[in-house]
Amino acid sequence: MKQEESRELRNLSMNQLNAKLYELYKELPRMNTWDSFERPYRNHLLRQINQIKYEQTLRRKGLRSQGVFITLNK
Repeated sequence: MKQEESRELRNLSMNQLNAKLYELYKELPRMNTWDSFERPYRNHLLRQINQIKYEQTLRRKGLRSQGVFITLNK
């Protein structure tokens, strides 16, 4: 599952990553209480935010480029 999520993030552009990150951050303030039933969802959101930030960091450092595949017709 972790590889599928990272593959999904790799296919997004930086603008799309920023938009997704904005949506996740926008959803966090609504959950200001630490009720036991909200904690797993909050942790899920924080994990998603960290995955996106890690992907952005790799791209900024040049360690991962967005996949561009070229096919040669023979």
